[in-house]
Amino acid sequence: MAFEFIYGDDEYLVTQAAKSRFMELAVGLDPEFGAEIVDGSCQKVEEMETLSKRLREAIQTMGLFGGSVKAVWLKGINFISDSVVGRAEGTLNILEDLKPLLEGANPDETKILISANPVDRRLSFFKWLINKGKSREIASLEGLDAEGLNKFAKARWLSFEPEAAELFLKKVGSSARMVENELEKLSIYLNASEKTPQKVYLDVVMELTSASATGEFFEPLEAFYSRKTGWSLESTRTYFAMQKDASARPLLAAFFNRNRLLLMLRACLDEGLCKAGFKGLAWMAKAEGIKTRFGAEKTPFNIFAQNPWYLGRLVKEAERFSLKELQAIQKELVNAFEKIHSVDEELVMEGLITKFAKG
Repeated sequence: MAFEFIYGDDEYLVTQAAKSRFMELAVGLDPEFGAEIVDGSCQKVEEMETLSKRLREAIQTMGLFGGSVKAVWLKGINFISDSVVGRAEGTLNILEDLKPLLEGANPDETKILISANPVDRRLSFFKWLINKGKSREIASLEGLDAEGLNKFAKARWLSFEPEAAELFLKKVGSSARMVENELEKLSIYLNASEKTPQKVYLDVVMELTSASATGEFFEPLEAFYSRKTGWSLESTRTYFAMQKDASARPLLAAFFNRNRLLLMLRACLDEGLCKAGFKGLAWMAKAEGIKTRFGAEKTPFNIFAQNPWYLGRLVKEAERFSLKELQAIQKELVNAFEKIHSVDEELVMEGLITKFAKG
């Protein structure tokens, strides 16, 4: 094969895998002139033209001191995706011109590595890379569960207690970069090593792990349900200020999910079906019949199948509101979702906050 192609959905994992492979390809080569990295990220067609020129020069130019082998890494290309640049006719023409260059390279003289994220598997150039090169897909951590987390954590000499793993995944999500960062933090704190592997427990995750999961907006939610107006407004404004193309839609979805649980908890509290206990929410004997009818299937609408520790935390929020108030919030969330189609989204969220927060 004239070149190697590494791709996947998680930018961090793809970059790490490609970096490791490039280091292997560059072993024994002149570090300054025998290995070259070409940035493959382009935001407009004009940048594609510059990239094409740089790549051609990198592949066709040997080292200044007569090196017979060279390694070239076209790093992080983003134009084989469903994007403006990826769809542009100019880009498609440039890619056609690059095909003979890539396919015709002599692997004994030039070792070419291409990494890409994201990719659109429907595009012809993606299919060409798969067919003509030695390809490797790097799986993302999407859908990461406790078993997968423990496999990932093993490299840091860590293993998670089940409830600790569940909370870690809720807080951190499936971004490989964030998972790696948080695992490193835990490993350092617990002084984990090959000789002294460490168990990660719930209290450590609760205290040390940052809430950064995509689609989970812990601070705006916790601030809102604390009924502290200042904190709630500040965290929501930070959300819109810090995120590129920030949208109220995922934020509202998170509010819907949280409020639904609080509604059920508030109703159960009012009926004396549960109470907050040392290990989280404890169900009373009078709830057993209802629990049996709901069964053990874990769905968003089966409160009896939710994590007791997590529900125990939410009880404090539920106690700050009456059932009538939580019902009013649910209705206002529906109104907010309708408003964001015609009103500034940040203003809609601020209106929601000021309507129900008190302190």
